[in-house]
Amino acid sequence: MAKIIFVDDEPDIGLLVTKILGDFGHDIRWVSSAKECFEALEEYEPDLVIMDIFMPGTNGVEAAKEIKAQHPEIPVLMFSIMYIAEDIDEAMQLSGADDFLGKPFERKELLEKVERLLES
Repeated sequence: MAKIIFVDDEPDIGLLVTKILGDFGHDIRWVSSAKECFEALEEYEPDLVIMDIFMPGTNGVEAAKEIKAQHPEIPVLMFSIMYIAEDIDEAMQLSGADDFLGKPFERKELLEKVERLLES
């Protein structure tokens, strides 16, 4: 069982991802902002962070960049409705994130990406 922080300001997505990963045996902490994520990082000590790109306040790219600077050992999975390949590549490069998952997503794809990042 891994400890995962999921960061997304959309309640429907938060509940869905929490249920999927929780049913798979992971301990999930869902937060709705980068600020809450930074607070949770220190007390929760996650094995993985899943971060939405588009959020109010600090966006996911900047938040992931900060996470990777302070905790390079924690993999970050970027999560977004973004579909333009060049924009995805730029976000990944700027953030230093380890992988990307588009919305909408298949349950199987989410689980595969999470497991691969946890194993690396």
